[in-house]
Amino acid sequence: MAARPSLAWRIAFDLLYPLLFPFVLLWGLALLALRRSSLREFSQRLGFGPWPAAQRVAWVHVSSMGELAAARPFLQFWKEWSREPMVLSHFYRDVPGALKGDRLFDGTFFLPLENPYAFRFLLRRLKPRRVFFFETEIWPVLLARLAARKVPVCLLNAYIYDKDMPSYRRFPWLFRPALDTYRFIGAQTEGDLKKFVSLGASERRVKVCGDLKYDAALPAVGDAKKLRKKYFPGLPEGVAIAVCGSTHEGEDLDLVRLASRLAQPPRQKKWKVDGVLFVVAPRFIERASAIEGEARACGLPVSRRSAGEKAPLPKGAALGVFILDTVGELREVYAAADLVFVGGSLVAHGGHNPLEPLYGGRRVFIGPHTFKFARMMDELKAYITQTDLPGLEAAWDKALCGKLPPPDKAMGPAIRKEFGEVSRKLAEQVEWAD
Repeated sequence: MAARPSLAWRIAFDLLYPLLFPFVLLWGLALLALRRSSLREFSQRLGFGPWPAAQRVAWVHVSSMGELAAARPFLQFWKEWSREPMVLSHFYRDVPGALKGDRLFDGTFFLPLENPYAFRFLLRRLKPRRVFFFETEIWPVLLARLAARKVPVCLLNAYIYDKDMPSYRRFPWLFRPALDTYRFIGAQTEGDLKKFVSLGASERRVKVCGDLKYDAALPAVGDAKKLRKKYFPGLPEGVAIAVCGSTHEGEDLDLVRLASRLAQPPRQKKWKVDGVLFVVAPRFIERASAIEGEARACGLPVSRRSAGEKAPLPKGAALGVFILDTVGELREVYAAADLVFVGGSLVAHGGHNPLEPLYGGRRVFIGPHTFKFARMMDELKAYITQTDLPGLEAAWDKALCGKLPPPDKAMGPAIRKEFGEVSRKLAEQVEWAD
């Protein structure tokens, strides 16, 4: 059983929060006034609900859709095995829209900010049988409340970046008791295990289980033509699709300028394709307007998925920009692509998951900043080309002047076979930890 945090630690949070609440309230009202949050989000962030009706649940918390996509195979496996109702809390706003019609969860809500009073009420309402956190979710106040109620908590697919270790070590009085509340920590690597133990987690409760991202469902690679028609109806077969996925500020506009340079007449004359549809999928949809403005400034035809507009390639145009400013569609668009670049890697964000395009049978280009996926980059180096912006421009220019390869149907299954089956291992460990 996990150790309960000290009474002094819990009392300190209970006394501190009322002093901070007026500032939290003002922050929430400002977001509401600026229309950057809904009334439902505002109410749940502050701890007022509404909350899911289900009780005696397995409570799952993720920050974003990326975490949920990685966690889904395990959660599906666990729900089938345990038959427990399951509710989901989340931090970012991209989750609710992507879960419409999803039957895995019996309710979803925004996680309240660290608020002992809201957590006390929420726990009485949900009566959780267990809680699953993923990756690097360490919420000291919530963990204290869960430990006080003797609710088993597991941290799965867990990792800590090297650059974050000094911050955790700076506040041992906060993180040591928080980590000691976990009943089980499923670390991605041996290095992650050592980090958690050095910060205060019990060594007997931390096991290396691998990376859940490898268990993601394999898309039907043979359906590339169907997906092309689904997302880009009317696009001529001879037009190549180049996708830049999960791009960030600081690289997205540079990628549009790269597209403009590729479409210059001297280069275009050497192409073996009838044109290029250049798809940009920003990690944060708010970037769509800036991307559209840059495309227009470069003289490129541009349209947006959210507006219901068709992919732009007017007669006589060599290249058009299509902004995928929606949630939950990038995985299928990757499978329809001819060329793929994974963003967050030309800036110091640390990259994004390259498995989605790889599982779709597409080799991947990625930038030099990939510290968030360092182990995966090493394991998958045979399938990934890591380069900077000039290198990407040269590689894609060369690709457009040659014969574009078809999807590799064997790639995804081969990767899955070598590194997958993590969900089953995790479920066995979680069952043991009960």
